[in-house]
Amino acid sequence: MVGVDPTGKNLRAGGYGWLLGDPGSAVALVRDSVRRILVDRDSGRPRDVLAQRIMRLFGVADELDLIDAFSRERDISARGEAVEEVFAAAADGSVAAREIIVHGAAEVAVDIHRIRSQGAVGGLVVCAGGVITNNESFFQAVREHAARLDPDLDFSILPVPPVHGAIALGRQIQSTDDATPARSTAGAPFESPPE
Repeated sequence: MVGVDPTGKNLRAGGYGWLLGDPGSAVALVRDSVRRILVDRDSGRPRDVLAQRIMRLFGVADELDLIDAFSRERDISARGEAVEEVFAAAADGSVAAREIIVHGAAEVAVDIHRIRSQGAVGGLVVCAGGVITNNESFFQAVREHAARLDPDLDFSILPVPPVHGAIALGRQIQSTDDATPARSTAGAPFESPPE
């Protein structure tokens, strides 16, 4: 989560990358699913549809083989693409998948609350990223959890892909005179680049 305080200072909470903590991201939800599959195996619980879907996707027949398949996957996007299986499993009735999704949404809400506690201004939370923009159930879960912590917040989905903001920031930096120190543009509005 990112925001700014009344002085324009950048604020941040969470978002440390998939390995350390990036709640609500595709890779984090898949990582948590793999962990849950392994815990369920160790606890003697029968495989549910989440385990079946994830194991099939990674091409393994045993939960312990999933450790190696998931850990050795070098393409981070391949790990993230598996998030579709998590949401599909939840739709198919997987309690494990639903709990993982709800927990991820709750973690996002906590990070929003942390930003607010740091002094972030504004009451509108603009959500971006593939998981929250493509899964209405996740978006609603984040809103519900956040409302318990801060009922005055409003939520919106960013209407353009986040990369548009990065392009706009890049253009601003490029047009800045090299002799002038770059100013922070975090939180500044941007125009979408031409299609």
